[in-house]
Amino acid sequence: MPKREATHSPSRSPSVREDFHVNYTEEVFCSAVFNLDEHIKELYCRHMDDKGRERFLKNHRNSRHRYRTHTRSTSSEQEDDDDCTPPPPTPYSSMGFDDSVFRGFGGDMDSMEDSSNEEPPTPSTSVHYDYETEKDGFYDEFNCLTRYESKLKGASGIHTSAYQPCNMVKNRYKNILPNENTRVKLKTDSNHPTDYINANSITLPPTQTHLPFAVVDPPSYIATQAPLPETFCDFWRMVWEQEVYIIVMLTNDMSDDKVNDTSSEENLDGSSYSDSNTPSSEAFDNCFNKCRIQKYWPSLKETKTFERLTVTNTREESDTDMITRELIIHDNTQPHNRRLLTFYQYTGWPDMGVPPSADSLIRLIQKVNLVWSKHPKQPILTHCSAGVGRTGTFCTIQIVMQQFKHYAEVMAQMGHDIQKCDADKSFNFNIYNIVKALKCNRIGMVQRKEQYVFCYNTIQRWLDKDGLCEPS
Repeated sequence: MPKREATHSPSRSPSVREDFHVNYTEEVFCSAVFNLDEHIKELYCRHMDDKGRERFLKNHRNSRHRYRTHTRSTSSEQEDDDDCTPPPPTPYSSMGFDDSVFRGFGGDMDSMEDSSNEEPPTPSTSVHYDYETEKDGFYDEFNCLTRYESKLKGASGIHTSAYQPCNMVKNRYKNILPNENTRVKLKTDSNHPTDYINANSITLPPTQTHLPFAVVDPPSYIATQAPLPETFCDFWRMVWEQEVYIIVMLTNDMSDDKVNDTSSEENLDGSSYSDSNTPSSEAFDNCFNKCRIQKYWPSLKETKTFERLTVTNTREESDTDMITRELIIHDNTQPHNRRLLTFYQYTGWPDMGVPPSADSLIRLIQKVNLVWSKHPKQPILTHCSAGVGRTGTFCTIQIVMQQFKHYAEVMAQMGHDIQKCDADKSFNFNIYNIVKALKCNRIGMVQRKEQYVFCYNTIQRWLDKDGLCEPS
């Protein structure tokens, strides 16, 4: 394995890994990662003996070469579709890893449509691999992030507003609460004495500060929980006040107790949609830790009123693992002040784990980027159920994709080859730093190690599909 200063790979003896018991510190994790593929291999192999490492690297090199050869041949205009063969198995399937997350990620919209028709492979289970407990390099990094997050949780006043009695009913989960310093604050008036909603503004600093030229800032987000019936009005107030143009919902987990679609102004109890400033204990018990998602948007061609805001669903379009809606929101006190929202519901993420294939998730991010490019200063509102695990994973992947895309464009304009440049002009793929920054804004972002690994693998395969990174 070639030496990589960027990721500080420790040397090893011919027979025994010398770094097996090395205490990897945060300083190592924060160092630059200029070769993502090499870094991923190092993370998987970090605590393997020489025999396991050699087998892994051999399988990795062979499958990467076969995969890239297949990708080039399927993109050729002369190819006969009837002769297409599926990509070869990845090295991770032979080692028991879920190799379906390595399939054909990224590329332009046309190439993604072509690849989406391929049947996903059946993951190998010949060797058991537990994403959460396997002691590899990913475990080292995620464990360090978990310890850092524990310190954040212990900070005084980190959830002050969330623990106020009048606000506790507005939390879907008692242990998923907004950081006080970045929480979104609603406007208050005589009808709304509290500014609380379980949501955080996510603004990350530039990720490529080492470059001699500027890269655009990462997208900003509002990370929030799926709204409860008691917070529907708060949710739409937030959308209106924060000038949101994009909503991304990362779950298909709908409650059996859906909002009554026959009425535009009634909730489950038949009462008007409004904030209750003195929630009863019964309402608190009904909402506390409720995991199902209630339908908070109008059906197609329907209009719903949420206090002074009116939302109309004008269009719906279904695609693989995705539903796209166009909503129009306006303030009833300002009828001519309207805003068009694009609402993406991603349905391909299972309740537990990660998507079986990232093709549709990458397509979702590409579509979001197209709309976001028209409103780059406005936040993307993102939620799953709790607004941390899947939400943080989505944000991490989109940030890297957006930053790298702009970096590649600038390098091309300057006449530089991104695969043959010095470290001072190389892209830094440090996902650890991005996830850490996300957690500083909202505790819990990227909640599981499995999601953390998924971020790495998805970005690498997106790069492979685009042909931006050649196999080593």
